[in-house]
Amino acid sequence: MPYTPDQICRIDQLAQRNSLGLVYIIAHDPAGPVKIGKSAFLASRLEGLQTGNPNKLYVFAAFIGASRARAMVMEGRIHDALDDARLIGEWFSLTVEEAKKACRANIRWRKAVAEGKAADTPRLKKAGPKGTSLSKAKKHTNHGVLKALYKKRIAEWSRHVPVGPPDRSPYRRAS
Repeated sequence: MPYTPDQICRIDQLAQRNSLGLVYIIAHDPAGPVKIGKSAFLASRLEGLQTGNPNKLYVFAAFIGASRARAMVMEGRIHDALDDARLIGEWFSLTVEEAKKACRANIRWRKAVAEGKAADTPRLKKAGPKGTSLSKAKKHTNHGVLKALYKKRIAEWSRHVPVGPPDRSPYRRAS
């Protein structure tokens, strides 16, 4: 069941009052796909995601971390564990329940590490080009190339957009 706006507001207040970070699960439908991310302001994050999405998005879960840094680590570990289900960025081909299970498993593991019952292993990193990790390879962005691609796309789209309304004059000659 998705959170209500009032619940989201209370979560935001709790996180802000105590400088806590949180990992959220947002989706349009419980059947997926889901977005697993971190934020300090859940309501504004939901608004930002909704702006670019034609489907109504809902918050299905929020896991509050001990700190914003811990939330960042938790998010990274969950993303690593779910890499096979990754669609693009932070979106995963999972149901909400599968995503919740992955988050809960990470929380249980972190608790076991804190109690000394499990080993604290470094984040798993797959080998990327020239011995770099994929996480480092993914972070590098050539902004000049992106700008050129955006300009090209905009030019292509503008060629297909009609300049004005169609001429529906009864006196228009047939071509």
